[in-house]
Amino acid sequence: MMALADLQSALQLEVNLEKDFVSLMGREGFLGLIFEEILQEIAAEANSRLGFLANVNRTSLGFSTETDKGKKQIQTWVDIRGHRSKFEVGLSGGMKTSVQQVVDMAVMTVIGRRTGVTPGWLCLDEVFDGQGRVTKEAALEVLQESAKERLILVIEHDKQLQEVFQKRIEVLFNNGVSSV
Repeated sequence: MMALADLQSALQLEVNLEKDFVSLMGREGFLGLIFEEILQEIAAEANSRLGFLANVNRTSLGFSTETDKGKKQIQTWVDIRGHRSKFEVGLSGGMKTSVQQVVDMAVMTVIGRRTGVTPGWLCLDEVFDGQGRVTKEAALEVLQESAKERLILVIEHDKQLQEVFQKRIEVLFNNGVSSV
C-alpha cells in the first residue's frame, strides 16, 4: 500500500503537470500567441480596406493586449498621419464608424480564411453614422462589393440612405408597438 507521503507527492506532481499544461495552453501560452497573431491579421486586413474610405484613408489601426488589474484586455489604437492615439479619443464620430465597418468586415474575412467557412451574412447597424457624403458613397461601394459574396443586412434610420438599397424591410414604431 502506498504511503500517504508518496500519494501526496504523486498528487502534487499531477497538479504541477496540470498547471504547466494550463500555462502552456492558456492566455499566457499557446492560445495567447495565436490570439495575438489573429489580432495582427485582423489589423492588416482592416488597414488594407481603410484606404477606400475618404475620411480614414491616411489612418491605420492596430491591436494590442494589455494587462489591467490582472486581466488582459484588447486595446485598439489608431495612427493618423504619424500621430498614434487610442481609438476612443483619436477619431471623430464618422471616422469611428468607418473604422468599425472595416474591422467588422476584416474579422469576417479572417474567420473565413482561418476556418475555411465564410459567414454567409453580415449585419451592420448605423454603418454610415457621422460620415460625409463622399465617405458614405465609398462605404456603399465597399458594402456592394462584399454583398456579391454574402448577404449584408444594414440597419439604417436615415430615410435618404434607405433609397439606395434594392430591398428594404421597414419597421414602424407607434404607441410602443413595432410592426413590419
